[in-house]
Amino acid sequence: MTLALTPNVKSRPCAICANPLDRVPKAARINICLRCAFVTNVIQKTAAGAVAQAVKTGRMPRARERLCVDCARPASDYDHREYSKPLAVEPVCRRCNLRRGPALDLYALARSRLHRVS
Repeated sequence: MTLALTPNVKSRPCAICANPLDRVPKAARINICLRCAFVTNVIQKTAAGAVAQAVKTGRMPRARERLCVDCARPASDYDHREYSKPLAVEPVCRRCNLRRGPALDLYALARSRLHRVS
C-alpha cells in the first residue's frame, strides 16, 4: 500500500518530533511526519496484536460479544486509552471509537521510541 503525499504549504512542525513537515499523508487528520506516523503505527499494531492474542487464547471475549461502554450499542472494537497498557481496553462501537480519538499516551510513547532510536 502506498501513501498518497501532498506538499505541505505552511511547513508546520510535526506534532511529535517537531521537525518541519515537508510532506504529510493526504488522509492524515493530524500533522505528523512520515517517520512518526510509522512509529505510532507500530505502537498501535503491537497493542492490537496483544489484544488479538488474548482473544484468541480465550483470556478476553471478542469485542462483538460486548456492548459499547459509551452508548450501549453492540461493540465492534476494543479501544486503547493507554498503549503502555496493551490489555487495558474498553469495548466500543466504531462511532464512539472515532469520537474518542487517539490514545492519551500515543505521542509520548512515540517520542520516547524516537529518542531511543536516534
